[in-house]
Amino acid sequence: MQNRAATVACFMKALVMSNNTASFLTRIVDELIATVDGNNFADHTVIFPTRRAALLFKLQLAKKLNKAILLPSVLSISDFVEYYIPLRVSEKKEILLDLYAVYKPHFPDYDFTSFAPWGEMILSDFDEIDLYLVNYKDLFADLTSYHEIDSVFQGDEEFKEQLKPFFELFMADKTSTLKQNFLYAWHALPKLYKELNEVLEKNNKTTAGKAMKQLALSPEIFLKNLDCSKTIIAGFYALAPAEQKLFEFILNGKGKIFWDADAYYTNNTTQEAGLFFRKNVLTQNSFKWKETYFKDVPKNINVTGVPLITGQFKFLADRLKTLIAQKKFNPDKTAIVLPDEKLLPLMLQSLPEDIEHVNITMGFPLKETHLYRFIETLNALLKQIPNTSKQKLVPTSALGNYLAHPYASLLKHNMCNINDAGLSIPLIELPENISQFLKLQITTPVFERYIQLLTMLHDAMESKHHEKEIAGFVLNELLELRTMVAPYAEILDEPSLQMLISEMLDTTRIPFSGEPVMGLQIMGLLETRTLDFDNIFFLNVNEGSVPKSNRHHSFIPFTIRKSFGLPLVEEQDAITAYHFWRLMQRASEIDLIYNTEVNEFASGERSRYLLQLFYEMKAQFSNWQVNHQIITTPLHRYNYISPGIKRDEHLTKHLLSMVAENKLRFSASSLNNFIYCSLKYYFNEIKKIRNPDDTEEEIDNKVFGKILHDAVSKIYAQIIDVEFDKNIAAQLRKSISTFVKASIAQEYDKHYHGTGYTVIIEKIITEYIERIIASDLKGVTFSPHEIETEKVVVCDIGNGINVKIKGVFDRIDKVYDGYRIVDYKTGGDEVKDVKKPDDLITNPNYKVNFQLFLYCWLFLKSHDKEKVNAGIYPLRRMEDGLKMLKQEQIADHSMFEELLFTLIRKILLESDFTMTTDTTRCKHCPYKDICNR
Repeated sequence: MQNRAATVACFMKALVMSNNTASFLTRIVDELIATVDGNNFADHTVIFPTRRAALLFKLQLAKKLNKAILLPSVLSISDFVEYYIPLRVSEKKEILLDLYAVYKPHFPDYDFTSFAPWGEMILSDFDEIDLYLVNYKDLFADLTSYHEIDSVFQGDEEFKEQLKPFFELFMADKTSTLKQNFLYAWHALPKLYKELNEVLEKNNKTTAGKAMKQLALSPEIFLKNLDCSKTIIAGFYALAPAEQKLFEFILNGKGKIFWDADAYYTNNTTQEAGLFFRKNVLTQNSFKWKETYFKDVPKNINVTGVPLITGQFKFLADRLKTLIAQKKFNPDKTAIVLPDEKLLPLMLQSLPEDIEHVNITMGFPLKETHLYRFIETLNALLKQIPNTSKQKLVPTSALGNYLAHPYASLLKHNMCNINDAGLSIPLIELPENISQFLKLQITTPVFERYIQLLTMLHDAMESKHHEKEIAGFVLNELLELRTMVAPYAEILDEPSLQMLISEMLDTTRIPFSGEPVMGLQIMGLLETRTLDFDNIFFLNVNEGSVPKSNRHHSFIPFTIRKSFGLPLVEEQDAITAYHFWRLMQRASEIDLIYNTEVNEFASGERSRYLLQLFYEMKAQFSNWQVNHQIITTPLHRYNYISPGIKRDEHLTKHLLSMVAENKLRFSASSLNNFIYCSLKYYFNEIKKIRNPDDTEEEIDNKVFGKILHDAVSKIYAQIIDVEFDKNIAAQLRKSISTFVKASIAQEYDKHYHGTGYTVIIEKIITEYIERIIASDLKGVTFSPHEIETEKVVVCDIGNGINVKIKGVFDRIDKVYDGYRIVDYKTGGDEVKDVKKPDDLITNPNYKVNFQLFLYCWLFLKSHDKEKVNAGIYPLRRMEDGLKMLKQEQIADHSMFEELLFTLIRKILLESDFTMTTDTTRCKHCPYKDICNR
């Protein structure tokens, strides 16, 4: 207990600033004590913007009085509203489900996964309508009816004129599909608003915005038990009209309101940080407190530009170590501010070990944990196991990724031998514990599947392990979500439930447990409200980060938002500016660190606040020391040695052992890699240096091709051994959209929102498949015989060396005189005339010919008496249809076999691995940096 008291005392001491400027919370404590006779605080109420401010205020009040007292009711504004409103303020996810229930009858074609993004936007708009006391019927007026608009804005000509240009857009051309769709949705919004609130009220629920509106419009009813004369409102800035009306009621009852502002930005109309103070009627008669902190408090401000976010954390760690060594670091008076929660994991890794106590107000993203990555790895595997086929095939690459994760061993799923399995392996051929687990994961309803998985992991983890606590926390969140969605079972299918679970996993933050008033504080900008520190470290002070560039999305057009007084971008920027500069008011030592490079966290451009600091405030306040430096990475000269691997006995033995252990196999793509550049082959096939998967939002060529191949194979798999004709073509065309969307959802857009870039990709792939079907109709009569088939052949290439050669065929057709192999090409590949046979294994320009000859050779190894040819569909140039291989260029397939074996012997026994001399081949090579190309 004594340690706890000492901790609280230490932090309370920090709240009274060392530069003799009282913190905001200290002043509020003093104000309350000065207005209360004796120790009776119980009938007083103090309202803050945040719960953290409320907690620290209570601790400071108790410490200040240093005796047993009855504390006042100290609440955040959200808790205050919920306390006095009889209805339950529901979670946003629950309200989203209620909205979907009333949305569905108006838009029956939309399932929940399509609705959710729109629904969240609509709910946000509804909340703003309530907070800003806007009449929803007026807001959602008929945009095509001047008569209705005139009646709504009668007597306000200026208001009407502002809106008229927007309304005229819908009067000029009613034929636009986009406009018609917008109008249809716009007309439904007032019905949705009305029906949603009726449903919520019927179930004794409400939204946060609606609760505030009710409290503001009828305070005499809801606040009859509140003694307004003993109520203090503290630390607010931007007030919505509903909040302002509520506070006016309390102040009229002789309550008190206190602000925290500096005259510098409140008096100057060009300063965005003071925008809401200047237009707030509550500050006109009495403005407590507007001080001159900027003018009176000396500041030492260090602005540092550092390349990359990791560089910023390295710089911060070094700075903290220096201050600790110089005994100038007091953690209880210091805050590190992160404008983005994504930065928290890196921040925690960078903190010096000398800092004993750290309090983190930001939750740790679940996405940064091993548990989340394991769930994503398992989901990626399950997604690739087809549900429809009788024999479920498990892709070996995805299975290998799953088994390689440490958590797989917790479930006793150890690495099994999948080297000989090829591209896929039947589920029943896996070890029983793995196959039974995957079978249950595939067949179990989605909620039960996740609950079983998390329960198994939680039980298997060691006690007191932090990941066990995370698994338990996520399991509880999942159980709560299942309880929440249970009443909506009739309108939610499995994909919708999966979407809700995925969103929960993506957005869950693991709360840190610990002492909230002790040690170094790590927080987001909004969490600093009402708090003050001597020393501040603010990271990533870049434009786009502070202030943020990602804006609030709304269904309500800008013109209408502006006309009805709903918040706009400049007001959002004003809020960020106020919180930024308010944090600096009482601080004396400030480090502002920005990123000089362009990446996902920053634009490389300094925040406007830094420019304001350099060119305006530095000149105005003589007691501010502003230092600016840019940290650069030193360049080191080095003697570059061209990479290359010389042939020796050890290398040959190593390659032969890889072949014997089935760690080195040969395919058309790997052999073409060797022909293209033998060193690239070495890096990729022998050293297994893989190019990391891109995480870009846009689809690259590889993913595009994968989506197209997957969709085509599923479409043609419907007609195996069925003769292709006009009727079959018509049947396939009807299924294109379904299969393309499914393939896109599998590889790229897991919820398939059907918007933006996804729509473009869908249209392109659909067009390509239409071309394939049309071209097949023009060609010879055929029946699709095999789809996405892998052929593997083991051959003795001489000297007793047995190698495995494989190929994956997009399609094998039965034609009148035998078989043909079809390969789809989305790039610029083409079949060329081979001048001499040796070109196939020496010249990469003939890679398509080499691939097609290899496919024919592989096919004939199991169909030696059949006739076969191969060709490609060049999807960018489909005018001439299928481009077939001219087999007469090679005397027979035994000649190709000799060329093939010669190439493989060259790789295993003879060749050095060196860079290609043709540097144009290096342009898109993933290893070009290694080769200094």
